[in-house]
Amino acid sequence: MPKDWKVQEVQELTEKINSVSTFFVTEYRGLTVKEMWELRGTLRQADAEYKVVHNRLMKIAMENTGYGDHKKYFVGPVGVVFAKKDPAKAAKALMDFAKAHEKMVIKAGLMDKVILDKAQIQALANLPSREVLIGKVVSAISSPLYGFLRVLQGPINGLAACLDQIKKQKESAGTAA
Repeated sequence: MPKDWKVQEVQELTEKINSVSTFFVTEYRGLTVKEMWELRGTLRQADAEYKVVHNRLMKIAMENTGYGDHKKYFVGPVGVVFAKKDPAKAAKALMDFAKAHEKMVIKAGLMDKVILDKAQIQALANLPSREVLIGKVVSAISSPLYGFLRVLQGPINGLAACLDQIKKQKESAGTAA
């Protein structure tokens, strides 16, 4: 019979996997405690969480959530990055840390039940932030609307200019007489 803390840990991991759309599997062998704290702080700023996991318990949680095919990445000292909101921001923070610390190995990522290799994680990290992407979409939507408004205002502006010219002609004709 499993110990209570193990059952609780599996439940916690299952909830974490279900609550995020993306997580990354890393190997932290050789990192110092200070570097681990630095990693956690960096990821916390990116609204992500780093958790060192027991491989067997994580494999059970993976089975519980339908990720059973991806258990092969849980060998050796493994840590998981759970991206809470913006996967691109978390991937960027993780990739930047891995560049600065050669001992950090990024094994894989899982996004919406699709496996990501290191190149795909790098591509995800190179994406602009969520806010920038939303701004670009809003700009792309609003740009044609502004053009349409300018086209609609053209005849009105032309009529106003024409009336202004007529007014000036009448005023100049009235002062000349």
